[in-house]
Amino acid sequence: MTPLLSVVIPVWNRPRVVWDAIDSALSQGGPGEVEVIVVDDASTDGTAQSVERRFGSHIRLLRSPYRRGPGAARNAGARVATGEL
Repeated sequence: MTPLLSVVIPVWNRPRVVWDAIDSALSQGGPGEVEVIVVDDASTDGTAQSVERRFGSHIRLLRSPYRRGPGAARNAGARVATGEL
C-alpha cells in the first residue's frame, strides 16, 4: 500500500527534538497512511542510534556518512519518499 503522506525530517545532533517531530508526524494518520523518513546528517552524538532504538521499523532512517547540510538531507529523503504527497 502506498502511503498518502511522506514526511522528511532532517536531523543533526538533536535526538530529543527529533523524537518529538517523529511522534507528531506518526500521529497524523492511521497505520500505513504516513511514511516518516528521518535523514541523519552525520550526527556525532548518537542521534541515529537513539532514533533507531526508539522508533525501529515505524520509520525509515537514512544516514549520511558526512555532513552535507539540511537541504541535502531533505533532498535525500525526498528521493526515497513513496507517498502521494
